[in-house]
Amino acid sequence: MLSATASREPISIGALIERSGAHRQTIHYYLRKGLLPTPVRPNRTSALYSPHCVDLIHLIKLYQDQLRLSLDEIAAIFHRAGYDAQSLRANLAAASLQPGMNGHGRTARAATAREVAALLDPSPPVDWVESLVPAGLVEPEPHGTELGFSPQSVEAIRQIWEGARLGVPLSHFEKLKALIEDHAQTELEHFKARLREMPLSADFSSPVARAFSVFDHFGSYCRRVALNRRFIAAVSQSFGQIIGSNRQRVFPSESFLARIGLNREIDRLLGILDQDPHDMKALKNLARAYHLKSDWVRLRETVEEILRLAPDDEAALAGLGRALRGLGRYAESIAALERALRRSGNPLVKLRLGQTYVNQARESGDAAAYLDASVRKARLAAEAIQESRHSSALSRKIRLNLAIDTIIMAEPLGLQAVSEQELEQLHREFAAIREPASHMGRISLAVARMYAAFALYLVREKQGHKDAARLRDQILKWDPDGILAVRNARRSPKPPPKADPAGSRSEKRKRRS
Repeated sequence: MLSATASREPISIGALIERSGAHRQTIHYYLRKGLLPTPVRPNRTSALYSPHCVDLIHLIKLYQDQLRLSLDEIAAIFHRAGYDAQSLRANLAAASLQPGMNGHGRTARAATAREVAALLDPSPPVDWVESLVPAGLVEPEPHGTELGFSPQSVEAIRQIWEGARLGVPLSHFEKLKALIEDHAQTELEHFKARLREMPLSADFSSPVARAFSVFDHFGSYCRRVALNRRFIAAVSQSFGQIIGSNRQRVFPSESFLARIGLNREIDRLLGILDQDPHDMKALKNLARAYHLKSDWVRLRETVEEILRLAPDDEAALAGLGRALRGLGRYAESIAALERALRRSGNPLVKLRLGQTYVNQARESGDAAAYLDASVRKARLAAEAIQESRHSSALSRKIRLNLAIDTIIMAEPLGLQAVSEQELEQLHREFAAIREPASHMGRISLAVARMYAAFALYLVREKQGHKDAARLRDQILKWDPDGILAVRNARRSPKPPPKADPAGSRSEKRKRRS
């Protein structure tokens, strides 16, 4: 079994060469072929690689030797697996259980419980693998005097083991299997009913087998689509607390932004730029204003003007990425943010890049892609938090963005992923900031305080905390036209219509006639 990489910290090309034994040219060739994930470039002259690349380089050789696959075929497999070395190792091990070099067209042999345990990383106890049989979670196959497991059962065991390591009890898998068994019986009855409608001859085995395969594949497709659709719908509904269906912010409201002077500030900045179109300070403040207003078209125009005057401006590149994300042009947004990251390694850019990965996957409608993107974003966010410790202002901004993102994702799953203590700390930190001298500074602080209060309110409301009502009232006072006011209006029953002492209009007409 391959040894797991000791550290999760990114490594240099020199460390990758030393640990993997591959030449520098070989690593660059693998990158061009898509066999390794793209490294992060903190600046123009260096690159940092995932430590999992060590395992991936070893796996490339094993896939070539054991399965006789070309590099292009291996690259496609690695890409589909998201460059997950553990999953790729398990797939390789399962394939190696088949007779011959690659098992094409052959019948796979069963693996023993001890072999299955050895395939998993880390390995579970052998008796744990065996305990899945009496629990009814996997079906054993004959293997001499021992229990045997097919490659399909090995994959199921791998998923159960991964769930167990995450704290999911076996009873949850048992309930899910029972539910699927019930659905399978219903589907079988439906299949039999359809068969009775088909014209069958005496030799009906072939059309029945083909029909079963058709129903099986179609049913698998429908189950996957339905599960993905429901998951994404739940997540999207939670996103709607901050971002509307048109990718415009719905919290805080437009009237709040107008009341704190955002529109007046935009007019003032445009007036300055009428006098001097190259005033860089005014251009940058105008970009901040359009960002707060979620006016993505004008934000893009403004940052493009900044980049025309200063092509290496990292903040403008990040702003371009944000504008393109707001316009739904995710591939272009990712390209702009990755370019900004290569130039500066700015922690906030890392967080923006992770957010774009998640938004792109959410709109794809693929729950697995969404969760994979969430994992990538979590890694980038962890790096951003670590790298922003030198700047309290940058750290606050990243932590607040991450807290709101995490709440939005966790709420549809019924989870509490952000500690109340962290949100209280953020709320206190933003409340303690002295009012900046600049117009844009004061506006940005007001919005940040609103978000900090809103995040703390969402968690306290879920907990039934006694302070939730006070926070809600404070937010409603600041933003009486915001999302909380809309939500309260929906919850409150409509007041009965006021009585008309002279009677209804129809009664009046009757009396007049």
